[in-house]
Amino acid sequence: MKKYKLRGLVSIAGWIILVFGLMVITDGVYDMFWGEPESNMFSFYKWQFVSLQQWANYARFELIYGLCCVLITAYLWGLSKKVPEYGVTKEGSL
Repeated sequence: MKKYKLRGLVSIAGWIILVFGLMVITDGVYDMFWGEPESNMFSFYKWQFVSLQQWANYARFELIYGLCCVLITAYLWGLSKKVPEYGVTKEGSL
């Protein structure tokens, strides 16, 4: 029989999603207050290709997406407390 850590897999998945979510939140906050699209560097005047409203919608989407990732992390960590510590399989089944 093989033993493998089951609770650790759920916890690691939570950490990975948390790191990704925090990066997305950081980018969303930056885009919301200080950032601008790259198309502004290649146009004759700012906001010619992408309007400020479209950019604000994109920044809000990033912020909400990052917050959803943080909520999924909280769910996974709560779930990891209910999952058994070790899983067991037969030698040739996995």
